[in-house]
Amino acid sequence: MTRNEFDAQFRATEQSTDFQYDKATLANINDTVFAAVSAMDADDYATKSAVDHAFEAAVSAL
Repeated sequence: MTRNEFDAQFRATEQSTDFQYDKATLANINDTVFAAVSAMDADDYATKSAVDHAFEAAVSAL
């Protein structure tokens, strides 16, 4: 997937995380997650699950 597809469909924001993370932390999380899933098809049914797992891993690593 492209970065634009990731950002449009999956990017974590301050609102989607209930303002738990500042913009710099969210940028780091999003970069980490995108790197983990960038080879996947944004429209594949399994991608959402992979993105969710990548977000969990990125947040756990903080």
